[in-house]
Amino acid sequence: MEEYEYIYYTNIVGVTHTNDDGSDRQKIIKKCWVGETLNLIRDYENPYDKNAIKVCRESGEQLGYLNKDVAENFAVAIDIERYKIWVEIKELSKFRNESGKKVRGCCINIMFNLIPIQAPEIEIVCPHCNFKLEKMPARKRKCPNCEKDIYPRIDPKIAWCVLVDEKRANELDHQSRLLRELEFYKKR
Repeated sequence: MEEYEYIYYTNIVGVTHTNDDGSDRQKIIKKCWVGETLNLIRDYENPYDKNAIKVCRESGEQLGYLNKDVAENFAVAIDIERYKIWVEIKELSKFRNESGKKVRGCCINIMFNLIPIQAPEIEIVCPHCNFKLEKMPARKRKCPNCEKDIYPRIDPKIAWCVLVDEKRANELDHQSRLLRELEFYKKR
């Protein structure tokens, strides 16, 4: 395994549910072992969580999901494709759920690194009218051509400043906040 810069420890949720293909997640977890490599797979079709991330064995068998709060951060990291992510089983457990039934659980380590990228060639243009500006503005201003508001923001996918409209500025601000939260998990 490669050296990693960040680590996050969490449990897998939804381990008592049945998968869409009818397979039993409890039986799948029973076959797992500590140190086994797993995959995180975005579930864009999930009707309950737009940031849902499946946790699967390398064979594709699903163990469950990342919990909603963890998934919100890692969904951005996966979507912008700027992180190399490894997942392995840290702990397997047995416990009784709220109805007293014996249940298997699984905790994982998510290890990740930021992937360096080359600076792109970016044209400085208004997102509304495509008017080319001479230089990147330092803050919000009006386009000299269409007079609509334009916002300079760092796009985390390309790690470069771009001009965007207000809606996209808010989206990029949200993504940046979530990615800053991942900094908390940097190895010390």
